[in-house]
Amino acid sequence: MKIIFTILGLICVGLGAVGIIIPVLPTVPFLLAATVLFAKGSEKFSKWFSGTKLYKNNLDSFVKSRGMTVNQKIKILIVASIMLIAAFFICSSPAGKIVIAIVFVLKYYYFLVRIKTLPNRNKESVQTEVK
Repeated sequence: MKIIFTILGLICVGLGAVGIIIPVLPTVPFLLAATVLFAKGSEKFSKWFSGTKLYKNNLDSFVKSRGMTVNQKIKILIVASIMLIAAFFICSSPAGKIVIAIVFVLKYYYFLVRIKTLPNRNKESVQTEVK
């Protein structure tokens, strides 16, 4: 089972990396899935992944403090909103449109109410902390 979790984790890392380049593919969910899969599959891969720039730029603040910066939230919400709006107009089923509308509302509720908003960290504050 550990091998399967590790392989699935690698696939999620690949999809997350592609999601950085292709805005239609969400990055953060795949990287979160990779984190969980590596934790269940391989301590070695888990340590490796948590040390990568991909992890630190996209997940580190969320995993450590269970929050995201305003900029991170905005990026995710814009991309997800575009995908959901497109799906809404493509979908011909009234039931499907209702489900998409519910997901759209719940997504905003979750990001704006349930996920803690962290202060944006600029380069000056990071350099001050390093010194």
